[in-house]
Amino acid sequence: MFEIHRHRGVGPIVFGMHRKNVAGAMGEAPERGTRGVHDTWGYDYFPAIACFVYYGADPSKTKAGDECVVAVELASPARVSFEGFDLFAHPASDAREWLSLIHI
Repeated sequence: MFEIHRHRGVGPIVFGMHRKNVAGAMGEAPERGTRGVHDTWGYDYFPAIACFVYYGADPSKTKAGDECVVAVELASPARVSFEGFDLFAHPASDAREWLSLIHI
């Protein structure tokens, strides 16, 4: 199960983590791709858990190869929870209602 950590990351993935460290944290080699001609940094896809990790420039670095995590996208079969609520185990409407109850 991947736990969403507000403003920090998802599971073992931490926002700002360098691309070279993500595969080790995920425990598998990713497939790499881009979302089109204007996608400068691309993404890593981890098919075993349907996880996309998106990258951008690390503001503390200037050379190529210093991409860092800026976003994470998960889909089924991944299991994702937030504040202990299993998000993919419920319809989206139930998840939205639950989020509104905890003032998110």
